[in-house]
Amino acid sequence: KEGQQVEFMKLIRRVTLRVSVEQFIGEFFLDNWEDDFDFIEVFMKFQDDLEDATAKSVVMPDYVALPFLLWPLKRRRLQFQSRISQRLQHALTDMSPEQYGFWLAKVKDSYHPDEVSEFIVGLLFAAHKNPAIG
Repeated sequence: KEGQQVEFMKLIRRVTLRVSVEQFIGEFFLDNWEDDFDFIEVFMKFQDDLEDATAKSVVMPDYVALPFLLWPLKRRRLQFQSRISQRLQHALTDMSPEQYGFWLAKVKDSYHPDEVSEFIVGLLFAAHKNPAIG
């Protein structure tokens, strides 16, 4: 649209992350979240905040970095993983295996959804930064 500027790098990040989620986990994962939860936007914000906190905490003493940067971020990660785990529990009981992405199909029987949710955050973080992983 005229007058609107597209943030090209943000668009590329969103597309890369979306493709990674759809291939690794499944297309279902991004659809119909409660409260109009935008998984991709939340993940990208978390990723940016993690990188920012990591860079800042390196130059701060632990007694400042831990309670003000790293522990709050850890709490956010755990809440995010909990939401992912709930989503997975629903998917693994209510959806057919054909709807799972290739990675989720391989790990679903070997790990609890809480563990898989932690793996997802790490996997997507790596894949989002390095599209060659996908």
